[in-house]
Amino acid sequence: MRVRTFAMLAVALLILASGAAVWSQTVQGVITGTVTDPTGAVVPNAAVTITNVGTNISQSTTTGSDGSYRFSLVPPGTYTVEIKAANFSTVRISGVVVEASQTIPLSHQLELAKAQQVIEVTEQAPLVQTATSDLGYQVNSSTIEHAALVDRDIFDVLPFMAPAVTPGLDMTATSGGAREAGTSYMLNGAEDNNNFSAGALNINPPLETVEDFALIQNVMSAQYGRGMGEVVSANQKSGTNKFHGVVYEQNRNATLNANDFFYNRDYGSSVLAHQQDPLNPVLPTRPKYIKNQFGGTIGGPIKKDKTFFFFAYDRLKLLQGVTAADVFEPTDTALAAINKNAGPLAQQVLAAYPPMTSNSPCPNISNTGGANLVGCLNISDPLTTAQDSYYGRVDQNFSNSDRLSFSANIVRFTELDTYGFGPIGEGGSVLAGLKGIPGTDTINQHNLALIETHTFSPRVANELILSHNRFLNPEIEGNPAQQRTPEVTIGNLGEGSLGYSFGPFEGGQVVSFVQDRWALQDNLSWTVGRHNLKLGGSANYGILYRNWVRFFERAWKGK
Repeated sequence: MRVRTFAMLAVALLILASGAAVWSQTVQGVITGTVTDPTGAVVPNAAVTITNVGTNISQSTTTGSDGSYRFSLVPPGTYTVEIKAANFSTVRISGVVVEASQTIPLSHQLELAKAQQVIEVTEQAPLVQTATSDLGYQVNSSTIEHAALVDRDIFDVLPFMAPAVTPGLDMTATSGGAREAGTSYMLNGAEDNNNFSAGALNINPPLETVEDFALIQNVMSAQYGRGMGEVVSANQKSGTNKFHGVVYEQNRNATLNANDFFYNRDYGSSVLAHQQDPLNPVLPTRPKYIKNQFGGTIGGPIKKDKTFFFFAYDRLKLLQGVTAADVFEPTDTALAAINKNAGPLAQQVLAAYPPMTSNSPCPNISNTGGANLVGCLNISDPLTTAQDSYYGRVDQNFSNSDRLSFSANIVRFTELDTYGFGPIGEGGSVLAGLKGIPGTDTINQHNLALIETHTFSPRVANELILSHNRFLNPEIEGNPAQQRTPEVTIGNLGEGSLGYSFGPFEGGQVVSFVQDRWALQDNLSWTVGRHNLKLGGSANYGILYRNWVRFFERAWKGK
């Protein structure tokens, strides 16, 4: 009666949430198969037990009248499978590896008993996947650990190992002819999507925390209906009965690199410009790039066979110079003419944002530099990036039929762009004395997931997931409270449209994006004879908020 009531509630949840719901999804795997005797006949009522090697947590079931069995919610890990049946030798199969969102077909033929005999078998991956029609590709921990990932980003290169995965418009992975928006990301079974960009993920987990991930493509089961092209399901590491940890450091330094053709060209141009105008700076002999990424992980038991923890910290510090070559600026002659003819409002703008001047001619452009109105400036824009990533997880095993898991991923990112020529494009014009209006990009993200798994009977299991995703991204130019003058652009139409501007870049004074979303997911697996029924659903509630450039609305009104 309890199982029937729960199933009815699950169906009701799916119907009620269908207006704004997606199909439920899980990072847990499946082990399924059929037990037969030496003649090939099925063996009913055989006892099948799977035991996680790392945590010693077990699940048990019996084969049905057709000899089949199924474990529907198996946490990723390495397992030992034991099969016992009357009048047959006990079989113990070791090395059964279950990865993220993976179905493992494991059928076995028993042998007649010879006294008390236990047959040891080392499992090997099947050549053909017969247990599911899902088309997918598994990236295991060995691949992640040994791949040469220059930026330590597992989702940058590794997804393209899968067949039929191609780069989208933004160079992220797409599949099945779908665009980036057709790709859905899952982290530990919870949604990990960033709705401000099509096909973007919210949390990009540190490399050392990822155990494995799966790319499930467009022949996927109905439970993965959230992604039209593919679902990327990542599983992070958890603690075991043994303590284990990692410490690492990565350094990249442009001093060890050779310049490309274009930078050598820009460097030579800056040397010539400096000879013509000593105030025009010379670019560094090599573009600045100093990256340090370091951190560590630790995991182990809190209470053996019951409670486990895992924690990781990752720190990124990147100092680089973004080359801005041949930037149009007024010459001394042009600035003198502007000051002479400027009215009161223009004088205020010039006082607030005194422009940098350059008397150097622009390469391959006539009538520039010297006594003309436009010169060219070469500058290296200092860009400082810092990121702190935290991952924590606790797994509690109340019994063999009830377990609870909580994971938290938190990221704090800041980027300071001195002149606004960097990738975020936030900042302002270069001011006199090589001063600038810095742009600051801040990103605060987290992904929290609480997962409860309960086995009601050997044939009925349920997984309930409550998760919260947050993405907060304010971008600010300089100090908006002190900047009361809008950007002014001089087009120089009579000089071949070689224009320049004064002040903070318009359209980016204050920009903020906020995603704050709760998700409730439920997966119910019910095995009836040879049939496995899956019921579930996912309801999302949250806000997507954009705040764009209120400052300039006030500034144009003269305040």
